[in-house]
Amino acid sequence: MNAVEKFKSTADNFDELAYLTEKMVAKFERTEDMLARPEMVENREPNNSQPDLIDLFNGINNRLELVLNKIGSNVEKIINMID
Repeated sequence: MNAVEKFKSTADNFDELAYLTEKMVAKFERTEDMLARPEMVENREPNNSQPDLIDLFNGINNRLELVLNKIGSNVEKIINMID
């Protein structure tokens, strides 16, 4: 596995973690008589173009930053709900 594939794999793992934290927030926000929210599935278009290496790494880095911010926000929500 080359460096770019490893980087993308790590970003995918962060996406999965963000999804789990979103599910946790939804479960904490839901009361017994409420139905669960329909799960949101991101529509990602496959990237068919070949970006240069710097753009490729910058794109994955931006994706990781967004996902990490989402995870942090969700964890803060959960902590506040627990308190």
